[in-house]
Amino acid sequence: MKLSSKIVAKLVNHLLSNDDALTNLLATCHPKVFHVSGPSLNLAFAVSKYGHLEPVFDKNEPDVIIKIPFKAFTDHPFDIEGVKKNVEVSGNAEFASILSKILSSLNWDYENDLSSVFGDILASRITIFIHNLAQILKEGKDSLAANVSEYLTEEAHLLVGKHEINSYIKDVDNLRDSVERLTQRISLLEEKV
Repeated sequence: MKLSSKIVAKLVNHLLSNDDALTNLLATCHPKVFHVSGPSLNLAFAVSKYGHLEPVFDKNEPDVIIKIPFKAFTDHPFDIEGVKKNVEVSGNAEFASILSKILSSLNWDYENDLSSVFGDILASRITIFIHNLAQILKEGKDSLAANVSEYLTEEAHLLVGKHEINSYIKDVDNLRDSVERLTQRISLLEEKV
């Protein structure tokens, strides 16, 4: 599925419309252009004089290029902060800093948007459902990681567990101490002989 620049611009502009400070900050960057690329992603935007994003379809040189490698999604599938750490940004540092500040400050009050479509009560219940679903997914991810780890160490014996590593280290230390004692005994016997 390929994201459209028009759809992303509409979504970001909707979120910006709720925050005049961010809109005014973005307006200071008019008429700069930035590109976002990644797996199934090739988007280009210009900043309007009103502080909104406008899709750009020409191939002019952008002021900032944001690359999201496929590895960012595979290494951190449920972790936005982890994905952010793998993003590569190049170009105008000041513009990139403003974009980063704006994107990290955007908040979506989806309950308010849902209430305009479904009403307040149903929007509240949908919001609770979304929060619960997010929690279930996080717990499921943690549980899956623990189960896979346990299977690989306890059942398949493909990985070594902490107990076995500690036991091995203790055995090596005991062997080293025994060899040292044996070496000293041999030394003493050689002196006597």
